[in-house]
Amino acid sequence: MNFSEFPGRDSDIHRLDPRLRVIAAFVLTVMAACCNSIPALSILFLSGFLLNSMASIKVSEIKGRLLFLNIFVLMTYLSLPLSSLGNLCDDENILFLLRIALKINAALFFTTSLLCTMDPSEFGHALIHLKVPEKMIHIFLFSLKFLDIMRMEYLRLKEAAKARAFKAGTNLHSLKTAADMTAMLIIKSLDRASITSDAMKARCFRGLFFRADHFSFKESDTIAALLFTALAGATIFSEFIHK
Repeated sequence: MNFSEFPGRDSDIHRLDPRLRVIAAFVLTVMAACCNSIPALSILFLSGFLLNSMASIKVSEIKGRLLFLNIFVLMTYLSLPLSSLGNLCDDENILFLLRIALKINAALFFTTSLLCTMDPSEFGHALIHLKVPEKMIHIFLFSLKFLDIMRMEYLRLKEAAKARAFKAGTNLHSLKTAADMTAMLIIKSLDRASITSDAMKARCFRGLFFRADHFSFKESDTIAALLFTALAGATIFSEFIHK
């Protein structure tokens, strides 16, 4: 599952307390969504890029998602003449494009550097400490697990189809094959869910996940928290003076 693509690396971000990372990612992402001034969004974008570098994540490692998001932004911009917003070359429309691009890329950098550097169990443990309802955490963690299982099963079916010289096209045979693969994925997921449920019952699962290690808020976490607070304050100040 792509949620935790970059855990276990030796970087300043990985050494931060997961609880701090979750709070910082949530606050900064919400700020990126709410801010509208170009200077404030630029601060968030550059901060996100810096956090990505501090997490030892190369831009080449996330170029696929960056390309996808920015193509989406470009397509949104090109569709403006179809709306009431008018000419593409209008200054207001160009600023609109820049705002959307900065918002989306900043949010991507924050979530990649602060959240995707944790493994799912670490993230769930942090959410428990932040008083998130445990049922929601269980649903999230099991969803991650089963999405990964379904992805592996889909890849297995895809390789099996390739081995039988299947080539996708706009024909009835391709539609039937896609329907068969979808049905097999659903059946396989139900089977795996039943197996997992029986395994959890056999282990006397009572709705609690236990970890041998626990979080401790260090001096470096305090410094990082102050820096995140300063970043949020600078962004809010820039937003108000350029409003």
